[in-house]
Amino acid sequence: MSILKNLAARAAFMLAALAGFTQPAHAGYGDPGTYAVIQESYGSWTGGANTTTDITSYFNSPAYHVSEVLGITMDKAPLRATVYRPNATGKFPIVFILHGNHAPEEPSFQGHAYLQQHLASHGYIAVAVDEDFLNGAFGEIDARAIVLLRHMQLWRKWSTTFGNQYYNKVDMTKIALVGHSRGGEAISVAKVLNNLHSSSLTTAPDYYKFNIAALFSIAPTDKYILTDTDPKTQLPYFANPANPNDPAQSTPIVLDDVGYATLYGSHDEDVGFFYGQNQFERAQRATLGTPTHIKAAYMVDGANHKHFNSIWAAPCVAGYQSEACADAAFHVRPLSGLIRPDQSQQTLKVYLTAYLKNVLGATNTTDVLTNKTPDNSLPAGVTITPRYQDKGRVVLNHYEEDANTATGSRSGVTNAGSSLFEMEEMYTFPNEIWFFGSPMAYQNYPHTYLATNALRLAWQSNAAEYRLNFATTATVGSLVSTYPVLSFDVGQMYEFVQDKNPKGMDQDFTVQLLINYLGVTYASNALPVSNYARLTYPDRAYQMGGEDNIGSDFTHTMLRTVRIPMADFVAGRPLLALNQIKGIVFKFDRKPSGRVLIDNIQVSK
Repeated sequence: MSILKNLAARAAFMLAALAGFTQPAHAGYGDPGTYAVIQESYGSWTGGANTTTDITSYFNSPAYHVSEVLGITMDKAPLRATVYRPNATGKFPIVFILHGNHAPEEPSFQGHAYLQQHLASHGYIAVAVDEDFLNGAFGEIDARAIVLLRHMQLWRKWSTTFGNQYYNKVDMTKIALVGHSRGGEAISVAKVLNNLHSSSLTTAPDYYKFNIAALFSIAPTDKYILTDTDPKTQLPYFANPANPNDPAQSTPIVLDDVGYATLYGSHDEDVGFFYGQNQFERAQRATLGTPTHIKAAYMVDGANHKHFNSIWAAPCVAGYQSEACADAAFHVRPLSGLIRPDQSQQTLKVYLTAYLKNVLGATNTTDVLTNKTPDNSLPAGVTITPRYQDKGRVVLNHYEEDANTATGSRSGVTNAGSSLFEMEEMYTFPNEIWFFGSPMAYQNYPHTYLATNALRLAWQSNAAEYRLNFATTATVGSLVSTYPVLSFDVGQMYEFVQDKNPKGMDQDFTVQLLINYLGVTYASNALPVSNYARLTYPDRAYQMGGEDNIGSDFTHTMLRTVRIPMADFVAGRPLLALNQIKGIVFKFDRKPSGRVLIDNIQVSK
């Protein structure tokens, strides 16, 4: 397609104020909502009136196509976007959607129109920001975040200006940011810069201070920001003052004041690791005494990076020099494991909508977010591995305090194992090895990178067990009335060395409580984990080279959250009281062997 045709296509797409249409009644979070939808736009693609912003202090090295063909300069970076909103009166929450890095000549922002249409039908103003002029380059993550924040400044002004079409229609107290790929990292950066670079003067160009309540990243990158330079300090962002020019010593972004969720596909051929889990671990951290928001993470077996953007997912067309053509010979193997683009997009719609309704609204969607009650609009046959941390939780073991397996994370908790082949607390290395070198521990466990400390357990005897012991019955018993769910993260480990998990098979074990009754300790009902969650074998994915080449194997060890109602342990046992708990036992008696990773044992709401 010629440049002129491409520009014409953009202009045609941007015809404002198209009539909405009525959606059928809501049946699932992936189904259309009840609002009719209006499609609009702002900014110009064809030389008309345009709003621009100067980002040269953040980024001034655009790709050749941007500067020489499109003639866009960073001192006049365009602020333009598509808008889908409910055709109804009243104020609605606003969701900003930020695309990732791709060929700058392709309209990546249009690839999220399916999300905009869907969210608007559910009562959200959905704004897809065009940052194609930042594509095809490096060192621009902070600029992506700044451009997004400056779009938000426009909306703050419009929503409070009498006579503007958006006056009194936007609830700026309920803002969510959604980002894909580099956009998924940029939304975290935007949340930090929202406060970090805000002037006390409300008229200053860098005055932001928006009420950003929710972040949702789709197959995001992570830590590119650590190699960008902060124009206010002329040092790398979040640098260690003692050694500011070493990004390995910089502090990654921590998000303890916002809800965070992330989703990734096991067959992602672009972002080869689930970097979103790194940020997941650094959001509402397990060590927080009083967490304030929920967080969630989802692995979608067979989903591909480009399929979450409908423009990127377009097939290769002869004569059109798109990235789809360039990537035609490069895929994650096996191809038979890929799910269709519409299945990936439908899965995203379900979890994004359920998450936003929980965080921005008053709807309790926990059963959907945890997969306790799978949403009836999820595509059939797609395997999803969920992680979920409620804001109401008390952690018993998060394994962050030391490397001693006997030490509990909460006062009064100790741990012990028996008949185990392995019991070791390990640091599951995050992916900065791709930035800063390759530590030996990563070489030993190249598929276990979760940016957290966790417990590795292996067994080859059904007598094996792992136990949490409590100093008094009040250690946990006093919490049960407020936190009625036992929750923990667990997953089959996938490694080449001494693999104890049968290939392709689900894993299973049982959990029991130890309860005091009249001075005697009794075992509660023994509950198989498989009654509450599938512990699936990791979805195997390869890039060119096949499974015999360790460097081409991109299979992930994945944790999933198991949530067991405490009442189930004493069902039919009226003499056993949950406020008399003395311990928790994980009994590995349902499979002859296995190796699992366990983390975040807690009581939860």
